[in-house]
Amino acid sequence: MSEVIVCPKMSKHESWFVYHYSGAMVSVSGHGVALSQKTLPKVFVKKGQTAVLGVDGRMCVHLSPGVYPLSQEAIPELSGAVPADSTAFPVEIYFLNEKASLSMYFGTSNRPAVIVDPVCQERYRLQVFGRFSLSLSLSLSQLSTSLLERLSDFDAVLDHCRKLINQNLSAYVQWTVDECNMDVSVFSSAVLTSRIRHYFGDALAQYGLTLTTFLLDTIWINDDDLVHCMDILHLLAEQNTIGEKVKTLISQDTRCRFCMSCGKELPPEALFCPYCGVPCGRRN
Repeated sequence: MSEVIVCPKMSKHESWFVYHYSGAMVSVSGHGVALSQKTLPKVFVKKGQTAVLGVDGRMCVHLSPGVYPLSQEAIPELSGAVPADSTAFPVEIYFLNEKASLSMYFGTSNRPAVIVDPVCQERYRLQVFGRFSLSLSLSLSQLSTSLLERLSDFDAVLDHCRKLINQNLSAYVQWTVDECNMDVSVFSSAVLTSRIRHYFGDALAQYGLTLTTFLLDTIWINDDDLVHCMDILHLLAEQNTIGEKVKTLISQDTRCRFCMSCGKELPPEALFCPYCGVPCGRRN
């Protein structure tokens, strides 16, 4: 009876991303394979899974749900990997769980993020709490032995994602407020959520994972820091308003002119004195 290679039920975790089966052998055509199909090892790919076969560190074949004898005849895509003068060669089998999902909460409870306001240049402390879930998302160009090995360790994946968001959360917020010139008076949780999701999603994509959910549940700025920043912003706004008024007065240039001959006040655009007729010219 032939051996059936199947991904076992993962008892430690309800969810898993990659299961690695090592030590399988592929039979090469022309060596009595047709006579031994019933005894060849078979790969059983369950619904919701994809199997990836690798030879010498190179990912060669993707198998959708079904049963596949481990032979060159049954899996023709392996033909390019056949070693010369071999009756069989080793193959690594990785089962990918398309239904896998990982969820976790994150936040800044132990250490608030310290953000520099892009307008008043004052620092403020920010608390952010949220949650996310992710799933496996591997493109053909991404597949490699090293990546699949990393994803086969669920605890390591969990730890990597937790560190990634916790270590970079402050930077994600700072990038957002800088790019959007978002001072504390116009702080937007909606913009912050979409930008952080983008930054975090790009980082996870390099690991073969994709965000399915990302939410910021709670965001608040330290009260004292908020009052201080708002005071500075109001002062800057007042200074800007005064500056604009001065510029306007200068541009309008409404100061009075007087005739050098009779001494009477001249109309703003007068070229001749309306009282004595002496040319006065337009003042620059």
